Amino acid sequence: MKRTDWLAVVLACSLVSACGDDGGGGGYGAAAGAAGGGGQAGAGAGGTGGTGGLAGGGSGGVAATGGTGGSTQSALLAALGTSVWSGLQTREGKQRAIQLEFDAGSLLWAETRNPYGPARRRRLRIMQVQGDDQTVNTTLTVPAGWPVDPDNGKQESYSLTVTAGSPRTLQVVTSAGTETYTEGAWPAPTSGLTAIVRVFANGGAMAGAFCEKSVVSGPDRSVIWNFARAKSTELALGEDIVAGVPLASWIDPTNANQFAVTDIPGMNTLGGTLLSDQFNFIVLYTGTITHAGGSLGLREQNDEVTDAIWAFLGPGVGSAATSDVFLEVHGHIPADLTPDAPSAIFPGGDLAAEFMVLRCSTALKPIQIEINQGSGFVSMASAATKPKLDSTLFPPAL
Repeated sequence: MKRTDWLAVVLACSLVSACGDDGGGGGYGAAAGAAGGGGQAGAGAGGTGGTGGLAGGGSGGVAATGGTGGSTQSALLAALGTSVWSGLQTREGKQRAIQLEFDAGSLLWAETRNPYGPARRRRLRIMQVQGDDQTVNTTLTVPAGWPVDPDNGKQESYSLTVTAGSPRTLQVVTSAGTETYTEGAWPAPTSGLTAIVRVFANGGAMAGAFCEKSVVSGPDRSVIWNFARAKSTELALGEDIVAGVPLASWIDPTNANQFAVTDIPGMNTLGGTLLSDQFNFIVLYTGTITHAGGSLGLREQNDEVTDAIWAFLGPGVGSAATSDVFLEVHGHIPADLTPDAPSAIFPGGDLAAEFMVLRCSTALKPIQIEINQGSGFVSMASAATKPKLDSTLFPPAL
């Protein structure tokens, strides 16, 4: 949600007795700060705020008391302003990239774990600065459209200290320990592709489109492609995303058919994915290939896989037409739609690219997609690529 939308929500909530999402779950907190009342108050579904207190949005509401004086200027809020901070932190025994964002004027504190994945998660807190101008009480809220958070409505206290410098630093202290952040956003990746994994169930349309289909029958491509692109009515059992990863080889190091989501290149970075599925998943790689212009060819190293690969380039990216497939390799008996090593002429620049790699439950044969841009075939992992980083794939926290 855009910052202007947040401000509209906050103003609207301050005029009514309750403000929540359509499901009546996590509501938005609102700044009230009545003259002389000495505090910030918000209301969730069924919640109320005491004098100078905070009410956050879970079902039934939660409230806390105390707050900054109505006419007292908070140096902490002034220092936070509309700022962004980031750093590596250890959470639940895993080192994660954490980005914090503040809109102090609206009393909003957002946190994003692994902003570019894997295991990406956004959280929003309504905050209230106490009289010492250092202690901050917060209530976790879940805006409409965000994934369900089991901690919705949870109240926590922090001690925040902003230290001048170039860049400035922010120290956040809780009962669990101290975290230090540097001012500035977590850097966006500039190379590699964006990989999105989606897990599917046995017995569903997606499984029946290839994995549970007779090897003498062709793939139901539209079913597979729609699922990979999140355009299917079939819900994924789980999904994750990570940007800035190479399209490296898929190899089962155990030789015992144990290749899982955790083995997908990039899904083991920054604490790793929360998924552990071994079978029935598809990965969509999306982004651009830096191309000097001229001929470009693709192939799977030996054109022999048990599962399936599809590639789309240029204007073919996102297409549902079989005529737009640039490369297809699959383990079923019907012939592939494309030659073993197709090629075409493309203009120089950033060439849009989309790859799908499917994993069933059969023993994984090594998969290595290779590219030829005029100097012979090399692994796609060594090609110059850029990830797709739009706000649909990576929605902002504020």
